[in-house]
Amino acid sequence: MRVRIAATGLYTYPDVVVVCGQPRFEDEERDTLLNPTLIVEVLSPSTEDYDRGRKFGHYRSIPSLQVYLLVRQDRAHVEVFTRRQDGRWVLWETDDLGATVGPSGDRSDARFGRRLRSGAGNRDLIAEALLCRLLGGPDRPADAGFDLGGDRLRPTRSPIDHHSFVIDDDVGGEARDLKGLIRDLAVLVEELRQTLALRQRIESGEARGPRILTAGTPLYPANGIPYYLRGTLPPETLALLHTPETAEHAAAIAADQLAAGADAIKLFVGSWVERGRVLPMSVDVARAAAKVAHDRGKLVFAHGSNVAGLEIALDAGVDVLAHALDDDRGFNESHVARMKAGNVAMIPTLKLFGGQDYTHYIQEEVRAYAEAGGQILFGTDVGYLTDYDPTEEYVLMAGAGLDWREILAALTTASAERFGEEARRGRIAPGMDADLVVLAADPAADVTAFAEVVSTFRQGAGSTGRRTEGHRWRPRRWPSYRPRRSTFRSRRRADRCC
Repeated sequence: MRVRIAATGLYTYPDVVVVCGQPRFEDEERDTLLNPTLIVEVLSPSTEDYDRGRKFGHYRSIPSLQVYLLVRQDRAHVEVFTRRQDGRWVLWETDDLGATVGPSGDRSDARFGRRLRSGAGNRDLIAEALLCRLLGGPDRPADAGFDLGGDRLRPTRSPIDHHSFVIDDDVGGEARDLKGLIRDLAVLVEELRQTLALRQRIESGEARGPRILTAGTPLYPANGIPYYLRGTLPPETLALLHTPETAEHAAAIAADQLAAGADAIKLFVGSWVERGRVLPMSVDVARAAAKVAHDRGKLVFAHGSNVAGLEIALDAGVDVLAHALDDDRGFNESHVARMKAGNVAMIPTLKLFGGQDYTHYIQEEVRAYAEAGGQILFGTDVGYLTDYDPTEEYVLMAGAGLDWREILAALTTASAERFGEEARRGRIAPGMDADLVVLAADPAADVTAFAEVVSTFRQGAGSTGRRTEGHRWRPRRWPSYRPRRSTFRSRRRADRCC
């Protein structure tokens, strides 16, 4: 039977669909179901990534859906995602042919308790992967966790994703939805305790996974929770988000999070409180939180959104812009100069804005800053974006005028330098950590090769990627990414957000 996802407009045909209670249909034809309770998909090589990623993102927006079950064809294995009362999705899986499918969803042990962030409760889990890189990789990328210091066939650097949304603690297990190899992951996640617990599991050897750094819960402007969170999170979750009204309150929050184990601080200095309107954070609040972090030798990330937010970030002395500005009206050479003078790094996250009529304007920001000698760090919004393939990010960076060497630096040496780890990571040299990434082709010929990972090594221990022996890599076909000339223009565009 066909299912319609009202929130996204998608029509799809699950392999099995079950309704508990009275079925609701789209029309009198009664061939399109609106309220499934359980959906089953049988995985195939051609659809597995979609079923795990983007399609599941659509399904999670169905209020009635309680269980999503994935069945493998090649071996005895099922995965059952169950929605809890708080909106979170819990993963239970088994290879046991005698097992009964249908967990309570409340298991919390290491084997069965890996929680998956629901689409409706995505909480803007900014996983600014300070030391992570999501490369196109295998089904089980957590086995490939590694530090900075590896490479992509060119023996100089190692990869990192500085801005991705990561599914709660799934990276400590098998990170099945992440279509990439995770080496070092630094997540700025909102639930600090869960992240720290996951980090402890990995560091103790209980679970395999990357090194994790976290910034805990972001600080938002007073009365400034983004509209896309207010519309999806339950009230009890919204009440936990930090919206300091005073500098003293902001400093206390930052101090508490760092004392609890956070490795950085994240500020929403510009928050999309409604479509077309950004609410800026008080500059005194931003300065107070940033000072606490800097006094402790920690980095500060900022979500600017527009020029007003950027100026607050610069006044507060932030270290990294978590995005290029999606509303760049008024952005000009003076901002580029101030960013460069303040030694601010930029994470473009261009894929987040890809395919829009204003995408090339955002690419101009990135191009202008790179041409001025500003530091560019690689990052995506993987997780918020349900397509986990980073290839398009490379293409859009190339479209912003960055060549393969600059993209490689954004993945490796720039990251090591930004986080003060250049003595151990970012290059291949005697005495450095033996962390490597092997690609199927040379990115000097085609930047999409950065996403074609054969294998990775963390401190000399290898892990095989999705590419197998004998596989011939072919360049992917993408729209032209010929660089444009960097310009700034006065313009007005339709309301947008992110």
